[in-house]
Amino acid sequence: MDEIFDLVQPVSEKHKIKIIHEISNAKNVFVTADRTRLKQVVINLLTNAIKYNREHGSVNVSVTSHPEIQQLRIHVSDTGHGIPEDKLMELFEPFSRLGAEATAIEGTGIGLPICKKFMKLMNGVIEVKSEQGKGSCFSVVIPLSERRAKERLDEEIDENTITNLEFLDKKEITILYVEDNPANIALLAKIIARHKKIKLLTAPEAKEGIEIAQTKLPTLILMDINLPGMDGFSALKRLKSLNETKEIPIIGMSANAMKNDLEKAKTAGFEDYITKPIQKPRFYETIQRVLENKK
Repeated sequence: MDEIFDLVQPVSEKHKIKIIHEISNAKNVFVTADRTRLKQVVINLLTNAIKYNREHGSVNVSVTSHPEIQQLRIHVSDTGHGIPEDKLMELFEPFSRLGAEATAIEGTGIGLPICKKFMKLMNGVIEVKSEQGKGSCFSVVIPLSERRAKERLDEEIDENTITNLEFLDKKEITILYVEDNPANIALLAKIIARHKKIKLLTAPEAKEGIEIAQTKLPTLILMDINLPGMDGFSALKRLKSLNETKEIPIIGMSANAMKNDLEKAKTAGFEDYITKPIQKPRFYETIQRVLENKK
């Protein structure tokens, strides 16, 4: 929802429409849906609510979770002119714009029919209520995901257990992450942010990573295998040849998850191998094991 609000903000500012949103009771809630298509549906409803609104009007967006019936509801209400009740079902017919084609408001009349089809494919629905002179409210109803909610709970349990890891209780550690993908760096930073005893250093390429390792002497190095220029294997070989860094444990990281990838990494001299995207329990287990082996 935050991404959607950022995307439609320029449209709302152009039309001088204020967007008010409330999603507090639906945080950390998961649904079973196609992420891109669900965003497309909600963006369509929001842009319609902005375009067909009154000047200096508002759009109210609320998200409510109903676990008792396993549903999430996204409501988009506007302060527009409203739609006659006998015209409501025409909204979902292709190319029907209910007279808006005679105005300067851009549109094709196919957005809502496509949204209705997407919601049906995701086992959800779009509902609409309207009152002439007061505005309209479109609602997206989508099934909650019990399985994903359980995974989140398991993840939180694992994370709480991790706070008692032995190596974190005894001393501070510094991790150098050599990685050229900013998204992967941001993910790792987020994973370790809650642990005050872990300091993170980063480098976007092997050459810079080697220089940082020589000067900062990190406790552990995480090395992306597929780096531009000098790859992870070459960087490993160089680090192991230097007196300052030869004893620092290095863990290889890659999206390649085949058994022979792990064997190749260990044969080359990596202490261990972590596949991306990083999974918290696996990540902490690996660095704990590697550091304990280096005692």
